[in-house]
Amino acid sequence: MNDLEICKRVSEIGLTEKYPKCTIEFDEQQNCFWVADNFMFSSWPLLKPLEDDGLCFRLMLKYKIVLEFSHKDEYGVKFYEATINESWGFAQVFSEDPRKAVALAIIELKEGE
Repeated sequence: MNDLEICKRVSEIGLTEKYPKCTIEFDEQQNCFWVADNFMFSSWPLLKPLEDDGLCFRLMLKYKIVLEFSHKDEYGVKFYEATINESWGFAQVFSEDPRKAVALAIIELKEGE
């Protein structure tokens, strides 16, 4: 999954939680989401937790994500572990980028529901 797909999926999850009965579509040209509810349309920006540390932190708090340094591989590359271990769900992801680990943990959690 590339960075744009990760950001789109995290945005879709947030919009679906906020507007569970609406139709949500991504507009490639405008790089935003359109939310349709009967005859009302509204546009929402693409969330970018891979670039925005503040947003990533707020997502960590919202989903109760524990982020820890995990290990270095044989080439010295650091890996981070993002874990969600709550009564309502579990996800565990490893990534070189801590923000990507957080985003992927949210995606894994929601796809497991």
